[in-house]
Amino acid sequence: MAKRTAQKKAPAKKKIARKAKRAKSASPKSVKPKSGIATAREINAATKEREARSKRALAVYEVGVTAVQKREFSHAAKALNEIISDYPEERELQERARLYLTVCERELNPTVSEPTTLDERIYAATVAINSGDNSIAIEHLNAVANEKPADANVHYMLSVAHALSNQADTAITHLERAIRLNPDNRLLARQEPDFENIYDNDRFQDLTAPEEDTDVSE
Repeated sequence: MAKRTAQKKAPAKKKIARKAKRAKSASPKSVKPKSGIATAREINAATKEREARSKRALAVYEVGVTAVQKREFSHAAKALNEIISDYPEERELQERARLYLTVCERELNPTVSEPTTLDERIYAATVAINSGDNSIAIEHLNAVANEKPADANVHYMLSVAHALSNQADTAITHLERAIRLNPDNRLLARQEPDFENIYDNDRFQDLTAPEEDTDVSE
């Protein structure tokens, strides 16, 4: 009889264990709601940060475009490069910035194709002198002078290029020829700021001195 009683009580223990298991699984998890609230805040903060970055990127872009319109290409390039390097998420803005940046680079680094005619060489020499590339200017002008040795303008430009290169003797030799071919270059030379390096040269002073008026009256 004792054995049978023990066997009958065994299912009761299983029922208790099952109830405990169900009670445990049914207990609320207090962490989830808190976790959900924190995630929403993070999303909201991230959204605000993206909006703030977009506003900053647009402000920088507008600075760059305004500078392009004012032909301040160095300032514009700096702003536009900032868009490309610092705001990779702004794809549409980056595409526009690259277009304007191409304009800036073209203006800041003008390319002159290899000249083929004498006029193109004179133009290339003018650009070179204005850019401070006097040796390039002299190379082009010498090529023109070989073809047109009696061109007063070419000798005048050669004089300027050599003067800017601190080659006084060669500069004055070309200036002398330029004046001989066209006497108007004498007055032009006296007013030429590019001859500042040779103003005090005696040959230059003699060469550019005003001609004395000849009294032909009886």
